Amino acid sequence: MGERKVLNKYYPPDLENFKLPKLNPNRCKQYVVRLMIPFTMRCKTCGNHIYHGKKFNARKETVEGEKYLGMPIFRFYIRCPVCLSEISFKTDPENTDYAAEAGAYRTFQAEAIAVREIERKQQEKEEEEANNPMLALENRTKESRREMDILDVLEEIKDINAQQEGVSFEQLMEKHLEKEREESQEEEQIVDALAKAVFQAESKKIKRIEEDNVTQEYMIPSKKSRHEHSSSSVSSLRVSKGKLANMVRRKETVSSQSSAQPTSEPPPSATTTLNSLSLLSAYDDESSDSD
Repeated sequence: MGERKVLNKYYPPDLENFKLPKLNPNRCKQYVVRLMIPFTMRCKTCGNHIYHGKKFNARKETVEGEKYLGMPIFRFYIRCPVCLSEISFKTDPENTDYAAEAGAYRTFQAEAIAVREIERKQQEKEEEEANNPMLALENRTKESRREMDILDVLEEIKDINAQQEGVSFEQLMEKHLEKEREESQEEEQIVDALAKAVFQAESKKIKRIEEDNVTQEYMIPSKKSRHEHSSSSVSSLRVSKGKLANMVRRKETVSSQSSAQPTSEPPPSATTTLNSLSLLSAYDDESSDSD
């Protein structure tokens, strides 16, 4: 299977080089490249802004007769996307930047202005030190003190790094877990102490139940209630005896009559003896009649 993207070409053995067409040397000076513009620019023809990072198909060439420390300088040609006018810019290795050349001008850039301002201040400082030796001495002492402080900080950082080199990740994890366990144990101890304090405070309190009159009567009956209970039971017995007396009727005899009499007034002894004798005689008469 042949290659899809052919990188090598076949040259037959009977190839004659002089028969090949020669390239135009002026045409070989420029190459078409794909690039993004390195800075924001504005077209001089239509005033359109072309922002930094926009992609273009540009023509690239090497600037003849212009070099910086042996490094070649390249020029690029693009066209404005609105008016199609040609814009050119080239590399600036001296400032590590690009410079607009024709067709457009570079817009405001804060970074370049800040760099220029720093360079200007540095130049002014050097001029002042050259004219005033005391000021130069003060600046040198400040710089030396600043360097000493920086060296102290660097030494501290080195010591910390040397200490941490002997500590592995597993040891760090163990220390972290141990710290978490200690914190959890402290929390449990605090919770236990609070619970113990609450329960002790509750145990010191004496809870009393309000005694009602009804419960007091049932639980501890008084003498009066006992007397009332006995009197009510006696009265109920009397009522039941009275009902039974109405239902059963006794036989009326002399003995019953005599027994029914109250014992408070004792009868005379003579009458009692006579009555008993008369009863015996009456009993004898009845037995003889029956015979």
